[in-house]
Amino acid sequence: MKTPKDRVKHRIKILKGQLRGLEKMVDEDKYCIDILTLSLAIQRALKELNILILEDHLKGCVAEDIKKGKVNKVADELTGIFSISQK
Repeated sequence: MKTPKDRVKHRIKILKGQLRGLEKMVDEDKYCIDILTLSLAIQRALKELNILILEDHLKGCVAEDIKKGKVNKVADELTGIFSISQK
């Protein structure tokens, strides 16, 4: 079983390949809808990557900080991330 870090790195490699493919499609003047479809797939993959990273953060860093009594720090971080995600 892969570690969370390995899973994140694997997904990043996939995204890099998708971005290279997107750039190639633009360079080759491919059909706009095909380019848009890949762009949307990349955006979805990024959202899924964010969920994976957040899940690891909650299970690791947040759990440890709560055990240490750093609830305000956790709340501020999560509120900040939520705020960024809503923009």
